[in-house]
Amino acid sequence: MTTTKPTRVIYIAGLSRGGSTILQRYLATHPEFVSIGESLFTISALTGREPSSPIYPCSCGRPRTDCEVWGPLLEPLKTASMESGHDLLMNRLRALVPDKILIDSSKEPDGIQRFYLQKARKGEIQLQVILLVRDVRSWASAIRKYRRFRSSFVLEAYRWMVATMKLLRLLRSTQIDSYCMSYESFVFNPVEQAEKLADWLGVENQFSDERLGDAATHELFGSPTVRFGASRDDRLVYDDVWLRDLGPALLGPLLAPPLLLNRHIHQSLAGRPLKLTPRKTESPAISANPARVL
Repeated sequence: MTTTKPTRVIYIAGLSRGGSTILQRYLATHPEFVSIGESLFTISALTGREPSSPIYPCSCGRPRTDCEVWGPLLEPLKTASMESGHDLLMNRLRALVPDKILIDSSKEPDGIQRFYLQKARKGEIQLQVILLVRDVRSWASAIRKYRRFRSSFVLEAYRWMVATMKLLRLLRSTQIDSYCMSYESFVFNPVEQAEKLADWLGVENQFSDERLGDAATHELFGSPTVRFGASRDDRLVYDDVWLRDLGPALLGPLLAPPLLLNRHIHQSLAGRPLKLTPRKTESPAISANPARVL
């Protein structure tokens, strides 16, 4: 009796403007990896569930109609549901790159629950999650800039806190094999972080920030700045504008809860696998590595 080898998936969880686009590209510099970008948003857009979006070419360098991954799926996806659309994508990838480790940078908890959780429980995929966390002050500054400063720093800091706690609760309740990564540590010291990631993933460390322009990615949506900016193929660059902004420093008492969570994550969780103990009523662990004990 023959059995099909489960597809291995690395899901990048986190917040928008949190660095997932550059992280998925970095991971895709490894010869064993290929990135499909944000499958949750991409399938939602291609099935007509999202408002009209710019028709970017695929990050592989071809027009989306000529992309070996997305090209054949464009027409079938127009009439597909979200779940059946994702099944089409997974089947396509199994046919094209059966031995590759897939990277999905969808970020949202919904992507884990809708696309991967049941498949992992059935043994159809081997799922691991990288929880990418950007410093709350840096993230709030970046998202406010993205929103053209139409929101307050305090409001965005609390949005960061609520969204991050939601992700932590999901990973705790499902016991998915997970790793917490600090965006700042990744950008400032990618070599050290790559060593830790490679050890957790059980692969040889062949990641390289010098090959970002040659990363194996098939992303239709993502940060335009990272994908099409003038320095998109350069080394990792950190936006440190928030460090020169004294405004947030004056809001210290109002920011105490998110700052406490921020310190806990970066001092106690980041840079290692998440050790999350399930409640007695929760489901058994879902681990991509049967030998790994959380």
